[in-house]
This record gives sequence, structure tokens and C-alpha cells, in this order.
Amino acid sequence: SAPVTNEANNENAEANGQDIPKKETNVKPKDLKNAKSTDKHSKDSKKFANNFAINVSAGPDVSGVTISQIGKVTFAYGAGLSYDLSKKFTVRTGFYVAKKIYSAGESDYHSNTVNYNYLQSIDADCKVYEIPLVINYNFGMVKNHRWFASTGLSSYLMKKESYVYYYKYPSGNTNEKSLSISNKNKHYFSVLDLSAGYQYMVN
Repeated sequence: SAPVTNEANNENAEANGQDIPKKETNVKPKDLKNAKSTDKHSKDSKKFANNFAINVSAGPDVSGVTISQIGKVTFAYGAGLSYDLSKKFTVRTGFYVAKKIYSAGESDYHSNTVNYNYLQSIDADCKVYEIPLVINYNFGMVKNHRWFASTGLSSYLMKKESYVYYYKYPSGNTNEKSLSISNKNKHYFSVLDLSAGYQYMVN
């Protein structure tokens, strides 16, 4: 004969008007606590990751010793990383490449390796790596746009520097001297950054 299962016993008991024992699942308070803790940790991790953003940028760049001595317009590009500390504050960093092509007068340039006697001007062509560390203050969002202001410091790593020195002597004769330097000068947190901008949320 076939074995009698629990389901068959329950059917016979129900037919005879007897109470059927109910199957219970015990959930310990400790298990509920662990489940809530895991869920909270997952939400916190997701929120932390969502506060990061990666951006790329490119555009014109111009350098000059003074406003009246603006150099050649070049192309700058790079990538950055930002993290939202709160709704108001965002910290940003990145790595950007630019070429600084400009001219300077004798009184604008200071170097221990240059002969300043009869020096007239200097032409510079430098490839620079810039690493900024700035913080943004985001003004309140109005519909889908807002303004921001930022300040911070940048490090300049001079990848390659090329200079041409122009001399003019009392006799009227002129002379040129060239100097090239690679991977020598590094200026850590030496540039002050001040900026403001406007953001429009397309999506």
C-alpha cells in the first residue's frame, strides 16, 4: 500500500471536522535586524556611488603675462572627477593638458640661468599638465537650472618648456638664444582658481 502523506492526513482530518495543525515559520528578531542592516548598507553604498561624476572638457585656452600681452590661443583638454558632499557643495579634481604660448618682457621674467644684459624679450612655448583641486558652492536649484561659484588650488607640472631669448646690443646687433627643458619644474598647489558658472539640466 502507498504511504500516507501529511496532505492526506490533513484532508481526512478536515473531512471529520477536526482542526488542522498550521505550519508556522519562525523569524528570529536577530534575522530581521540583519536584513535591515544589509538593506541600509546597500542603500548607503548606492547613494555614495551616485554622488560621483566623471566629466570630460575641452576648449580654447589663452595665456599672458599681462592683459596687454595676451599670447596665442591654444586648445586645452582633459578629464575630471567630482563628488557631491551635499546639495550645496561639490569637490572636483582632474587632469588637464594645455599649451602656454606667450611673450614676456625682460622685467616680467625672473631666472637665475638667464643673462639679463641687453635682454629685450622672451617667447615661451610650454606644455603643461594641470591638476586642480577645487570646491564648488551650488546655489539653489530653480526648476532645471542653477548658478555656482568655485575656488581652489591647481598644481602645474611643466612637461616641456621652450624659450627663445632676444638680445639687442648698443651696437645695434641682435642675437637669439634658445633653451629647452623637459620634466623639470613642478609647481604644487601654486595657482589660485576662481570661477563661476551656470548649469542647465537638459535631462
